[in-house]
Amino acid sequence: MAIRLGHLTDSSMMAKQLASRQIRVCASPDYLKKYGEPYSLSELELHICLVEILQAYRQGQQGIWAVYPNNRHLSTKVRRLIEFLTKGLRGAD
Repeated sequence: MAIRLGHLTDSSMMAKQLASRQIRVCASPDYLKKYGEPYSLSELELHICLVEILQAYRQGQQGIWAVYPNNRHLSTKVRRLIEFLTKGLRGAD
């Protein structure tokens, strides 16, 4: 079994989506007061970021996936690990 992030391409493997994630660019409020807010991706080279900025560039949700061989009988250990990860990661949303 493997854990993959992002959009999956077609494969012969089985996949179960455990949760989703979204990538954000961030800067602290104090930092933004002191140095100003960047308005383009190219300006980020001049900044250290911690609180979300550049919301217009936010990407959509991306999956967090458990990927495993296409077997009819998934082992109990793997099935329980997938259930555990699904519950834990979705609780973190």
